[in-house]
Formats: sequence, C-alpha cells, structure tokens
Amino acid sequence: RRANPYAAISVKLASTEGIGTVALGVAKALHAAGNPLRRDGVPYYRNAIYIQGKGGGSGNTPLASQQGAALSAEEGVAEAYQALASSGLHRYVDIIVDGQLRSPKDVVILAILGAKR
Repeated sequence: RRANPYAAISVKLASTEGIGTVALGVAKALHAAGNPLRRDGVPYYRNAIYIQGKGGGSGNTPLASQQGAALSAEEGVAEAYQALASSGLHRYVDIIVDGQLRSPKDVVILAILGAKR
C-alpha cells in the first residue's frame, strides 16, 4: 500500500470451515489500509477476496490448501458473505469465485449467494 496507494489488493482463500472468520479478518485489514476516494466519492479501486472451492481453480492456491478444502465454492461464498454482511464490510471488498464453474446455473447460484465475479 505504501508503494502505490491506489493499487487494488486481492487475497486468495481456500474454501474451508471457518472461511467467514478469515474473510472478515482480511476485509478488516484491507479496510484499515485505507481506500482513497476520487473527488466524486467513488473509490479508485475495489479490493477482492478470491474463494476457491474444492473443485480446483487456477492453481495459484497451494496444493495442500486445495486438498484440505472440505467445502464447495457455494458453501464458502455463503459463509464469507454472511460474515461480511453482518459486520457491514461487504461494501468494501468483492468476493470472486475461482474454479469449476461448469454451467450458467453455477454462475447464477454464486451470484445469489454474494459473489461479484
């Protein structure tokens, strides 16, 4: 953040038990890092939390995390969004799902559960 205060920060999490608590901590840290606003009050960037389900993804998450992920992406998104919404921090981060979206139905379900992309 010190090198480029206008850069977006993203964190990738494996969908496991307690992901809501971890996502809440990440969102608090990202919100505390500051969010510079343009003159019209719109933020320059959107910080993001990537959630990878048990079906795999881009390969950026360590293999140990992928194998130990016991929840599907849908369950992880639901738990993370519920935790963020209850604290009011869902406005400051985007939840992005990574991996195994096989049909338009998957996209619609994840969007209903709170994923942005």
